[in-house]
Amino acid sequence: MPLAGNPNPIASDPELAELNVTGIEASMSSSVTDAETGVLLLNHALVDWAEYFDPKIDDTLVINNNIKSQLLARHPTMDLNNIIGAYMGITEADPECGNEVARTRTMRGENLGNAWLYETTQCTPCTPVPPATTCTPVCTKQLPASPWGYRYWDALEYLKNRGVKHILIGFPQIISDSVLNLVEIPNQIGKEIGIKTWAKWGTKDYATYPVVGHPFADYWGMWVNTDCGGVPCCFVMGGCGDPARPYPPPIITCPRDDLNQSLAFDLSDYGHLGYDPLIGPPDSNGPVQNQYRGTWAMYKPASGNSCVGHLLAKHVLNAVSCSYTQPCNPVTVIDLAEFKAEPGNRKVIIVWTTGAEIDNAGFNIYRSTEENGTYAKINDELIPAKGSPSDSATYQFIDKPVKNRTTYWYKLEDIDLKGEATMHGLVSAKPGFFSIFKKK
Repeated sequence: MPLAGNPNPIASDPELAELNVTGIEASMSSSVTDAETGVLLLNHALVDWAEYFDPKIDDTLVINNNIKSQLLARHPTMDLNNIIGAYMGITEADPECGNEVARTRTMRGENLGNAWLYETTQCTPCTPVPPATTCTPVCTKQLPASPWGYRYWDALEYLKNRGVKHILIGFPQIISDSVLNLVEIPNQIGKEIGIKTWAKWGTKDYATYPVVGHPFADYWGMWVNTDCGGVPCCFVMGGCGDPARPYPPPIITCPRDDLNQSLAFDLSDYGHLGYDPLIGPPDSNGPVQNQYRGTWAMYKPASGNSCVGHLLAKHVLNAVSCSYTQPCNPVTVIDLAEFKAEPGNRKVIIVWTTGAEIDNAGFNIYRSTEENGTYAKINDELIPAKGSPSDSATYQFIDKPVKNRTTYWYKLEDIDLKGEATMHGLVSAKPGFFSIFKKK
């Protein structure tokens, strides 16, 4: 089927791009200007030869361009040249293994970057040379043009060399949290530009990564064999202080498969890009040589955003009736980390904390004396928003005077900049004189 005249209606829908833009904005840095911010839209391509039947890469380019257009409209001081796209590595002829086609260290040991455009592959027939009876035709495949066709390490090098101070990593091919954005991609980015440059390294993120607070393995390729000819392999970028255990580990067998020791990369403090071991050792306290000196963060997928369901339902209905055109009124994007009510003497203290706020104008508090009763607003004026897409905020509202020994129920309402309301809750508290003596 020709792609012209048969677009993917979901890929081209501006609402899909807006969901991605909102997720990117949620991870922007409040200390870095838009002009010094870069966006890398990273995507999978999966299997080779899919370009014969699957226009996935072409669809991805449509999404990428829509995201870029909306970002520039909402952030006019962003540099359009700092919004780029990239893919993973592929198998290739390996000069260290007799030019056999396999995974290579140059391609980061990966094979998910066959990002060929739909129906662009051209193959030249070949003639077998006797005594052979078969031969392999020579095929040329087409990657997306600039700025969307980078390998991700080249894209990061490009942004680093442009002086970008905060890099946002998006993954438009998914719509909700998965192992890709939570683990795989952070490790791939971390090995290139460092784990200590991750924007959350100083505070960690225990809500997403309990116990450890971060997504990083000791080395990327943690599934590889660890025996290097009878001695433990060295997976430390600065070396292990033993000439018999070099880094990167040597090639033990050819061709290199998934478990080859030489394909592992240290998740180093400040990354492999811009570092040359011949010049000097790395420094755990800061970047050296030409290592990245900014920060980076993963975007936040739409996940539970109600507009995802609206988007899909709209296109299902359009496929049936071709008549559904109502736009989605998105729910305010509030990452509510905590909402609680603490009893006091003739008062209740309502406390809530947001992890992030996007387009939020403020809050209202509603109260009832019955869980399923009628709730009335108790604040006279809108409680103004203090958070941002990248900063958390804590709020407190004291409900007084109230009656002791009566249970009060509360709901929290947030209002976005368009006046749309979203309700959160419930929490309850029973004030009393002896509440002031209770331990916190």
